[in-house]
Amino acid sequence: MSLDHPLHLLNASRQEETALDPFIPYFFEGSDSITSRGTCTDFNLIYSDHYQGQMIAVSNKQELIRDEEIQFIYALTNLTVIGDNFPSLDIEEGNLLIVEKETQETELHIMFSCNQSKGSPLAIWAGLNHIPAK
Repeated sequence: MSLDHPLHLLNASRQEETALDPFIPYFFEGSDSITSRGTCTDFNLIYSDHYQGQMIAVSNKQELIRDEEIQFIYALTNLTVIGDNFPSLDIEEGNLLIVEKETQETELHIMFSCNQSKGSPLAIWAGLNHIPAK
């Protein structure tokens, strides 16, 4: 996911070319042959085949209710993360918060807040769930 500038990706394995605006995720297999054109700062979520992952950009005052086992919040600006199951946390720009759920049944209710108006994203949220072996 680009954090600042458009990016063009060529996935030779799928024979597809994709133009990505900032904050739009692109998912691909680690074995895919990827060529990128453009210059940007990017954020990547890399995980093994034993997990399923998701990633989204989060705006000011946005609420998330998620049930992923492991959740990551990367701060793009100084922000406060407010959750039902943990105390409010101030996260400085460029820092990463990792939240691991204690039980499978627990959903995390998270709200993001800062002193900037709605618009550009405050954070990147990513989540992982373990895929049980067959």
